Amino acid sequence: MNRSELVVDAAADYISRLRRAFEEAGIGTCPLEVLCFDSLESTMDVARNFARGEIDEKWPTPVVFGACGGDTESPPAKMVVSREQTSGRGRFGRVWNSPKDKGLYVSYVFYPHVPPRQMVGFSLAMGVAVIRALSEFDVAAALKWPNDVVVYNHSEEKWRKLAGILVEM
Repeated sequence: MNRSELVVDAAADYISRLRRAFEEAGIGTCPLEVLCFDSLESTMDVARNFARGEIDEKWPTPVVFGACGGDTESPPAKMVVSREQTSGRGRFGRVWNSPKDKGLYVSYVFYPHVPPRQMVGFSLAMGVAVIRALSEFDVAAALKWPNDVVVYNHSEEKWRKLAGILVEM
């Protein structure tokens, strides 16, 4: 199995667990189209273009995770996964360091049926969904206000950031 196939395989496992957690939190959307890359400037930028239908001919063919019992009127949800981001960003445009093979960098686009003003606590709900998905891997994680998922590193005896939840509308 080459690296790209490993990324797709790892992403598929992660996606299935994350989707279950999303559905438990009432966030699920089906079907899901996934793009997997070795390296990108920003998964968020590619996800935005992907959601708008602005497809780059150099992109890989999306992997489609079929229909489920969810909403069929919304466009398919989109997920962009990469082994590296060269220009990742966090809240307030801060640099998000995303070195190759040191993480799984993901952006998720979906179409909720709620007005934007009701999305206020969404980043917290996403954090809870990520923590639930991680628990299926026996990874104990916690939320750090306002948008970080952290895990305890026993060898360093401190909490380390595992993920940042960035919500853009």
